[in-house]
Amino acid sequence: MDIGGQSNKANHISQPNGVPAFGLPTGGQVAPGPDQAVLELHARLVALVPDAEERAALLRVPTKVDAAWSEGRMLPVLRAQRKSLMAHVARLERAAAN
Repeated sequence: MDIGGQSNKANHISQPNGVPAFGLPTGGQVAPGPDQAVLELHARLVALVPDAEERAALLRVPTKVDAAWSEGRMLPVLRAQRKSLMAHVARLERAAAN
């Protein structure tokens, strides 16, 4: 409601369209922490297994999910797969070292 010709005070501090909010990661960037660690683990798997379909089959997820992980999305699902991801990366890195 407009009282006495004054504008709503929240209007001058509202977030403009297309401008990212302060402190929020944008463009697939993730703040340091558990998400960053699991994304780095996924990046190591991508380096070891470049084929997305093969990676998805290895982790028993749809190819769309693996693609989302590569873009930094669907992180709760990636965190749930962390132990399996760690095991596969360790096994593949051991095999590559031999």
